[in-house]
Amino acid sequence: MNKMITKDDIDAAFGSVKPKISDVTEGLNPKQKLAVETTEGPLRILAGAGTGKTTVLIRRIANIIKKGLARPEEILAITFTRKAAGEIRERLGHMLGDDVARRVSVGNFHSISSEMLRRHAQRIDLTQRFNVLDDAGQRDVIAELAMKLGLLSSKKDKNTIMNYLNQIASWKEDGLDVEQIKAADDLCEISTGPMADDHDFLICASKIFEAYQMELQSHRWCDFADLVLNMVRIFRACPDVRDLEAGRYRYIMVDEFQDTSPVQNQWVAWMAR
Repeated sequence: MNKMITKDDIDAAFGSVKPKISDVTEGLNPKQKLAVETTEGPLRILAGAGTGKTTVLIRRIANIIKKGLARPEEILAITFTRKAAGEIRERLGHMLGDDVARRVSVGNFHSISSEMLRRHAQRIDLTQRFNVLDDAGQRDVIAELAMKLGLLSSKKDKNTIMNYLNQIASWKEDGLDVEQIKAADDLCEISTGPMADDHDFLICASKIFEAYQMELQSHRWCDFADLVLNMVRIFRACPDVRDLEAGRYRYIMVDEFQDTSPVQNQWVAWMAR
């Protein structure tokens, strides 16, 4: 006798996962349950490592969808790594099914910002096909510029190159641009990081920062920090872009929110408006 092919057979063949948990609060403690069931207004979860913060985020997304408070594509979940984003999507798939989980916007700040920036690149004189420098590319550009400026004795001095790169990234993560750095009376007061007390180093880093940004602009390049920073600048200058991007989502959730940088915090604030 021939077996009739069922929907479960088709789902299994094409990788669609059937939801496994019908009750989104199953196995949660009272505080976690309260967080999952709180769907309106701002909510911040404070708990130690390994105590289930990400689980609560995932269950909260599932609860919002199951209650019909938002469509999957109206929910944005932000993590700090691509690996964490993949894990969240996978776990959502086990709860809601892969077809639903794929519709939820899950990614880190850089990947989400990159998608947005490509839609609005012309607002800051970029092309939609701009290239993003990886860590190795950033090191190479900074080493070349530092050598030209006489601020690096050898490209083999990887420690100094990394110090320059990290300081520039730190300024960008704090939302500071070249003009603000040049206008500062005391760079030590507005700098963070291991070299923040070394005034002479900061002066050198500021010169490289200016040359570095000019190099990026001339090639229509961005580094990772620029992806978020440029979107914050666009949000601030272009209300129509802000309204368009923020209007895509009814709920925004950030995993490990305590680790956000000042510019990432600004990004979330603009999106939440």
